[in-house]
Amino acid sequence: MLLRHKRLSWFCWIIAGASILFLFSCGSGNDDTAGSGAITFNMEWKSESTARSGFTLAAIGDVCDDYQISTINATIYDATDKNIASKSFACTDHSGSFPGIPAGSGYRLEIEGMVAGNPDWTGQANGLSVTDGKTTDAGLIAMTYSGSDTTGPTVVEVFPDATIVGISLKPTVSAKFNEPIAGSSITASSFTLIKAIDSTIIAGQITYDHTSMTAAFIPDADLEPSTIYVATLTTDIKDIAGNSFDGDLTTEVAENYAWTFVTGAFIPGCTYTLSPPSLSIIFFSPSSSRTVSVKASDPACTWTATSNASWLSIVSGSSGTGDGTVEYQVSENTSASDRTGTLTIADKTLTIQQKAAGSTLPVLIWDAGSWDEVVWQ
Repeated sequence: MLLRHKRLSWFCWIIAGASILFLFSCGSGNDDTAGSGAITFNMEWKSESTARSGFTLAAIGDVCDDYQISTINATIYDATDKNIASKSFACTDHSGSFPGIPAGSGYRLEIEGMVAGNPDWTGQANGLSVTDGKTTDAGLIAMTYSGSDTTGPTVVEVFPDATIVGISLKPTVSAKFNEPIAGSSITASSFTLIKAIDSTIIAGQITYDHTSMTAAFIPDADLEPSTIYVATLTTDIKDIAGNSFDGDLTTEVAENYAWTFVTGAFIPGCTYTLSPPSLSIIFFSPSSSRTVSVKASDPACTWTATSNASWLSIVSGSSGTGDGTVEYQVSENTSASDRTGTLTIADKTLTIQQKAAGSTLPVLIWDAGSWDEVVWQ
């Protein structure tokens, strides 16, 4: 009986010890999860006291009390405008932190101080990156007062329009707004492109840039030459206060906005030459950018440039008319294997070869009867 009692006592001690270790392990961790970091921020408040004096700093406590703001709502969005995290902070804290944000780049922080249900105080930080296990400081964010926003956004600039001659058959159709837009409201149904003669819907990719307040529509395929197209922005587009887009501010009712443009004529027999020509170029591991010149047989000949590899990207010159230049970026190769990718420019193919990480020996390439240069980056 005594032996069984001792064994039971040791068993109880083991269970108690394991429980304590478990409690300590749970309490000693941080908020960040594996593959994640944190974003912190601080705020300063600015108020526009008169039209002449401009923006002036306002005391934290005064703003919270005068405008009866008890909490600040903050949201982290990723590069695709997906809501990653939302939190509320005490107004008087004038700071906040978001732990557990997945490691990555292109994050945007939006902060709102609600007054009578309206986001009258707003602040924003763009282009934030998060590193695993690290804290990113979004810096001092200026909170500005806009008053009660009851006016819908409108467009201030579009491209292309009817005044431009010889539009590329694969243009980037864009619209710039007069105020920040809720990116999630820019969709395939709120920004459309159709062929005027028969209302054929044009498929394409739609993006919104918060910094420039510009929405862009890029057709999936070339448009038809010498054809009228109609681009339309609808009232489904909203500003950050939730007001509907108004394409005509002269009336009280919000309306769509549409504009037309005409594509350039098709030039038969267009030929293109690349310089350097379609050949293999050796890049070593560091990231680098280079350019290739496009020579067209006629100034009206249109062309596009696309990448066929994820590690090759077009920096500028994704489309053009006549002669032009394409700049492309080659990302660093961190793998142990060589890799090959191509760019399609007009009807030509430019092949890019990249050596594996750590490659040090030069390589010469025989092409078109001569040795190509060795590119050291």
